[in-house]
Amino acid sequence: MKHLLKSFFLLLTVAIVFGTQAMADGGLYVAAGGSHARVDSGDFDDSDTALTLRVGYMFNDIVGLEGGYYDLGKFSDSVEQLERILRDAAGGRGNVDLDLDGYSLALVLNLPLALFDIYGKIGVFGVDAELTADTPVGRFRRDESAAGPLIAVGGELDLGALNIFAEISRIDIDEVEVQDLDIASIGIKLEF
Repeated sequence: MKHLLKSFFLLLTVAIVFGTQAMADGGLYVAAGGSHARVDSGDFDDSDTALTLRVGYMFNDIVGLEGGYYDLGKFSDSVEQLERILRDAAGGRGNVDLDLDGYSLALVLNLPLALFDIYGKIGVFGVDAELTADTPVGRFRRDESAAGPLIAVGGELDLGALNIFAEISRIDIDEVEVQDLDIASIGIKLEF
């Protein structure tokens, strides 16, 4: 994790130093969208709708920095895939729910075209996971937090100050019940 953060901040520093020398305009933006999130944790596989809120700053038309919040939804599955957790908790079977929130910090690399921009993001994604299970002897709950690399690609219809975006993100986190997280988002972006 420390190596990942050091690499990210080194890449960010280089991008800011060289990116601000390019001739172009940039500025502050906010974005909101709906998403479809799919979580895969070994045998635990489910999807839910999600909400995405982001704020960012483009240093020019090519390089920017973005932070985001993701309400990733609630995922449910039978305990067959997570028997180990219930055995550790109470030795029973029941339903398992996984509630996820995410936070991101990413370097944005943009390719502006006539009316359409193509962009990529690389950064860090943090997850707060709340795992609950109803067992024969009561309710079991475990909270976990972890971070992992974020990679995303997307496109944006440039309508001036108000834009429409579509994006696909991939997050790999091995430290919590979530191992792979895929997010497909569509929404609006307001540039200032």
